[in-house]
Amino acid sequence: MRLVILSLLLVWSLGNAQGQARLAAKQTSVALTVVDENGVAVRMVGTLLDITNLKLAEQERERSRAWLETVLDECPVGIILISGAAPVSVRANRAARALIGREVGPAATVDFVLRPDETPLPPSELPGVRAAGGERVDWRKLLVRRPTGELVPVLTGAAPILSRDGERLGA
Repeated sequence: MRLVILSLLLVWSLGNAQGQARLAAKQTSVALTVVDENGVAVRMVGTLLDITNLKLAEQERERSRAWLETVLDECPVGIILISGAAPVSVRANRAARALIGREVGPAATVDFVLRPDETPLPPSELPGVRAAGGERVDWRKLLVRRPTGELVPVLTGAAPILSRDGERLGA
């Protein structure tokens, strides 16, 4: 027999005394393993960590994300979300993309958004940009120039998206 030092992460399913499946993980930078003459592990020294609740929380977060994305995409009102963290991400739902006639993104130009007098609206005055900066923007009329040249009047408003502890997450 010989002693082998390994670095590893193992995840497996265990049954507890009540017959419930539990996930366990063994993560260690050093695991002491005793192997026989054929290289088969016969003993291992280490610890286990029950990660069932972590995995269940990850699954619930993924279900919530999928649910919210579906609600946003199916909403008949145009919605554009701007993340507050760098790198900035911009997401428009299906109705918003149909309304403005183009994709949106953090590097997209916004020269197609106009004031009611048809003068360009500076990016700093966009409701979403102002809301991402912490300002609540009450409803106001703007114009959107579609790629076809058609001008479409839109009613816009925006508000910061805040976490429960007041951290600004986006708009």
